[in-house]
Amino acid sequence: MKYHQLREGMIFEFLQRKAAEPDDIERYWEIIELEEREMRGHTIQAIWMGNLGNDSVFNAEIKELNQLNRWFYHEGAEVADVKVKRLIFLDGHQMDVQVYEEGPQPKKSKRTVIPIQPKKAPEPSVDEQIAEYLEDNPVDDTDPTHFDLSRFAAYTINEWESLCDSVVMRFVNNGQVDLGRKPPPKKTLSYYVHEQEWSAFTDGKTIREVRDLNLRISGEMGKKCTFETVIIRLIKAGHWFGTTKHRQFITQNVQRRNWKSQKKND
Repeated sequence: MKYHQLREGMIFEFLQRKAAEPDDIERYWEIIELEEREMRGHTIQAIWMGNLGNDSVFNAEIKELNQLNRWFYHEGAEVADVKVKRLIFLDGHQMDVQVYEEGPQPKKSKRTVIPIQPKKAPEPSVDEQIAEYLEDNPVDDTDPTHFDLSRFAAYTINEWESLCDSVVMRFVNNGQVDLGRKPPPKKTLSYYVHEQEWSAFTDGKTIREVRDLNLRISGEMGKKCTFETVIIRLIKAGHWFGTTKHRQFITQNVQRRNWKSQKKND
């Protein structure tokens, strides 16, 4: 498992802890925060783990979590929030009554690992279908009429305004970017890919380095996307997750076009 495959909420079991009871919740740890940043030419990757049975927190390394004799990743498990009603008597005696909205009811712990029930995968959106087509049918870069997006490979977040000025209207006009579309639901692959690439880009990585992460929404996993697909995702992610300034650079050309169109009609 690699760092960029991790997400907050993942559940790991520490196998070398001797269980105090059959359902020892302290064997389970949750990824509560992922942090990656550049410092003096070094990439710092922090994996903050929280114990589900107590208040313990520690900073793990990816090579630690990859030790299969020590850690086991429970794929599809998540921490469910449990509602609790409290019955209080006049003498001060209290009793907690647990209330569950759905899923199996645990026997002991208020904070319980509940496996996610498999659900039918939703139909891909129009944007995801376009991304899939672009990934599996890259444009021939030798075509002289082709708009070569690899020219932006060395761009970082510092060239964000220039990038937006160069490509946003192209993507909006051909329907590859819809500024009215809401971000994909959390915990979906599409949300994860857009968020991870935007995070890497804002941390200072170039578009080429973001592409080298080999993240895909569909198609052959591990195969690099085209520069066009990566830039489209960065534009959409900047609109969803960026600051007001990031979104302003995306929308200013569209607003300028609308203003000119309105002026012409007047």
